Amino acid sequence: MRYRQIWEFDDDTEKLSEAERLAYHQQHSLGIMEEIKGWCSEHLANETVEENSSLGKAMKYFPNHYQGLTSFCRLKGAKLDNNRMETKLKLVVRNRKNAMFHKIQAGADIGDVITSLIATAEEAGIYVFDYFNLIQ
Repeated sequence: MRYRQIWEFDDDTEKLSEAERLAYHQQHSLGIMEEIKGWCSEHLANETVEENSSLGKAMKYFPNHYQGLTSFCRLKGAKLDNNRMETKLKLVVRNRKNAMFHKIQAGADIGDVITSLIATAEEAGIYVFDYFNLIQ
């Protein structure tokens, strides 16, 4: 529940400048992140959570990666997560996996070009199907 508040705070900062967003998160989110870190450390120290369980592993991860997880409270312009970048990387990984099934290099090259066009159109907010029809 507390972690969700940070995302709600981030929604509140959509129209703020990077400096204002940073100050807002420092004031509102940093305390929650410290609270979560303390809660995780306390439960791990008291052994109230099995540290090899899924929850225990997540609770060990949080204090160990606290600096990176709180970058949005320390660095101007830092995002709350990297989901957008991971989505973009999945496109490249999927293309690399599918490229194993191209019979010749030319087919793989064409697949690379099409993947690039799809990614470019999506980034520009263009409906890919209409974009392909237009360039065809």
